[in-house]
Amino acid sequence: MKLVPALALALVCTVGACHSVSGALRTLPPDQAKVAFERLKSLDGRWAGQARHGGDPFPVEVSYHVTAGGSAVEEKLFVGTEHEMVTMYHMDGDHLMLTHYCVAGNQPSMVARCDPNMDVLKFTFSHATNMKSEDEMHMHSGSIRFVDADHIEAVWSGMSGGKPEGDAVFVVARVR
Repeated sequence: MKLVPALALALVCTVGACHSVSGALRTLPPDQAKVAFERLKSLDGRWAGQARHGGDPFPVEVSYHVTAGGSAVEEKLFVGTEHEMVTMYHMDGDHLMLTHYCVAGNQPSMVARCDPNMDVLKFTFSHATNMKSEDEMHMHSGSIRFVDADHIEAVWSGMSGGKPEGDAVFVVARVR
């Protein structure tokens, strides 16, 4: 396995930059948010591998597309199926954000946070549209681990009734 490229190493947060006095994770500092967004842009292309949500793993195709003059990255999960979902990554000022267009019909938005393990781009719930309350089922957090330039692992965690709903895990490689 290759070492993570130098660009990804810039995602590493110092303890002081990541944690508030209460120990809660902070948003990525502006310079690291911009580097993380550039790293997401590097995913442009087709990816394939395995996904798991509960039961046995199953094949999955994922695509990433840099769009809107480089100001957004579109991620499609379950490409070409009735469960296809889209996540749009973008900068909002100094913050790296995403909006997930879910098959459940809601659109949770998340903000990139520092990760205590310092090797993962982590997103946590910010707000959502098309939900009456946060108790409704929705994607609540996620993470992307850049294994190397051609391999990533993503974990997306749902919430329902204020309780964890389970994780969807994607282990994919770039299609050449």
